[in-house]
Amino acid sequence: MLWKTTVEELLSQKFGKIVQMQSASSVGGGSINDAYRIVTSIGEFFVKKNSASRYPGMFEKEARGLELLANTNEIDTPKVVTFGSKFNESFLILNFIQSAEMQDEFWDDFGQKLASLHRHSQKNFGLD
Repeated sequence: MLWKTTVEELLSQKFGKIVQMQSASSVGGGSINDAYRIVTSIGEFFVKKNSASRYPGMFEKEARGLELLANTNEIDTPKVVTFGSKFNESFLILNFIQSAEMQDEFWDDFGQKLASLHRHSQKNFGLD
């Protein structure tokens, strides 16, 4: 699969050493993205893949949004590792977050973090 080579190249470029993919398993996705859990020579990652021509700039914008959310230090977000496009395919690579059993206090904690997130404001409307 050609996309696996591209992901290895993106990760190798990011970390400055050769990264080899050992396995990839589909974890479902949405209507426009394919999503994978990959195991590599340096760890596990979550990869989103879609059409670069149909959705230009989508993953760059998603990466920026995740980084802005992370910078609030209010709510846990996946860490953006890297993103890029090649052969009309776009990729967003995030750290892999292992799912866990939901604790009783999950929704209370989530609601408090979401409320804290909404207390962040700026003087202008819109993202920038």
